[in-house]
Amino acid sequence: MPRLAIVGAGICGLLTAYTAFKNGFEVIVYEAEREVGRGASRFNSGVIHVLQPPFNSLKSKLCIEGNRMYRGLSEEIGFKIRYMKAYLVYTGIFGKIASPIATYYLRSKGFRVRKVGRKEVKESCKHISNDIKGGVEVDGYAVVEPLEVLNRLYRRLSEEGIEFRLGDRVEKIEINNKVTVLNRSGEDEYDYIVISAGSDTRRVASYIDDNIPRQRLALGVIAATRLECDAIIARLEIFSRDKYTKGGGIIPSVKKGVTLFGPDFHWIEKPINSYLGEEDGLKVVKLYLDLIDTQPELIEVYGGTRVINWPVDDFIIKFLYDKVAILYGIDSPGFTAAPAIADMVINKFR
Repeated sequence: MPRLAIVGAGICGLLTAYTAFKNGFEVIVYEAEREVGRGASRFNSGVIHVLQPPFNSLKSKLCIEGNRMYRGLSEEIGFKIRYMKAYLVYTGIFGKIASPIATYYLRSKGFRVRKVGRKEVKESCKHISNDIKGGVEVDGYAVVEPLEVLNRLYRRLSEEGIEFRLGDRVEKIEINNKVTVLNRSGEDEYDYIVISAGSDTRRVASYIDDNIPRQRLALGVIAATRLECDAIIARLEIFSRDKYTKGGGIIPSVKKGVTLFGPDFHWIEKPINSYLGEEDGLKVVKLYLDLIDTQPELIEVYGGTRVINWPVDDFIIKFLYDKVAILYGIDSPGFTAAPAIADMVINKFR
């Protein structure tokens, strides 16, 4: 039975562990924090995306593949998934120009897309603004509760005997005939290793990779509000914006009557993964007030750090020495793409 070490217990690390276990690997998971799923794996909107520019990127390909794996995964692991309509709407000329481009791309990938007017969008969200001129409805979007997914994966893996070394920071990695992982408690040898440690990936990978890509950190802020909405509402204008800031939108959660706004992205110097203040939440909601006709009540505000490969704006998955996989810059739509990333990595090692 091949031995696999996974560094990082976020969504990619946990799903890689799950996929490896199903394929006959002995798996040990190292996590520097004392709990699984810190960082952006926990502090995100929970959207299971269909579309993610750049259209010809690795992240777009893995997003499409991951989206189609989530229904089966939810049945296997036992977490809730809520499928819903998603409207990519426009209020101005840039969105109108982007509409046929997005429609063509999605149809080419097998998704059902159709044009809609403001009246139809309003049926799913009665507070939609009259400034919306039109848009497209995209089939295949869903939402999950990230913390539930992470906890259920952790519970399933623990029940299956997967060892988790929580609070165990990897201090060094050496590659010879085997992969040697050194930490405070000693050292262990493995046949393979996956480094999926979010903002700590650069440090861990530096022991074995001499060509680490440039990266920047961004904080994605989400505001949870009391608002009735049964469809995801996002701007088509996102395709004309700075590609690194992402688009964001109005996102119903798994809980009825709770709707998320965001994410709003800010460049940062150090990782931030925590609950934030009311002022931060009001700033996020303000970004979308042109799409709705009411000021929703805030419930909570939180932010997670996204590691973005700079300036390529794409996932970078490196395979070294036939026994190492390093996941660089798995930012949005990383939660959606994670099942496909796990398959890609384990298929390489089989």
